[in-house]
Amino acid sequence: MEIKKHFLENDITVYECEIPVALDLMTASDRSGYHQSTKNVRAESRRSEIIVTNLLIKDIFGPKAVLCHEASGAPYVEVDGSRSDKCISISHSNRYAVVAVSPRQAGIDVEEPHERVMRVREKFLSPEELRFTGTSVWRTTLAWTAKEALFKCIPESGVDFIGDLSLSLSDIREFAPTSLFKATAYGRPYRLMSHFENDRIFTLAVPDYEK
Repeated sequence: MEIKKHFLENDITVYECEIPVALDLMTASDRSGYHQSTKNVRAESRRSEIIVTNLLIKDIFGPKAVLCHEASGAPYVEVDGSRSDKCISISHSNRYAVVAVSPRQAGIDVEEPHERVMRVREKFLSPEELRFTGTSVWRTTLAWTAKEALFKCIPESGVDFIGDLSLSLSDIREFAPTSLFKATAYGRPYRLMSHFENDRIFTLAVPDYEK
């Protein structure tokens, strides 16, 4: 399993890998260890996501690392029964899994541009954001990853993606390999970094402590 590392900031690393057929990754003994965590998952693609994510966590934090979740669903890592002091955020697309590791709260999302995002854009973009994204699948997908990453970075639940989350997209260039821009959530400022490569976009959101 090839893992790419992206160093988006001095203290934040994004780990990325493609999601192959899950069972091709593992020996027979490895499979038995993941049987319980995937036995109720019917979709092969979802089983692959679970296994690949767990393998990523062990590659990052060591073989004794375990992926855990808060009651809210937020992920965290335990090593030898002790909670890691690193924050993590996890995302999957059809072909990719990404994990952001940070000393502070961060959110990440990955997507592959696809026409289906255009059918739901009015459910997560404001009129001003829609004017910027226009008919571009690429810009709309980037905006979707930005709002999802921002949502994972904030403590609130019951979030209105249109009213509570706002993106400043005017400086985004179509198909740019790297994009830096701003956002707000409940009036608080955030910085976002998007990376585009091999027909997929991932976006990282972090609080803008400079404000």
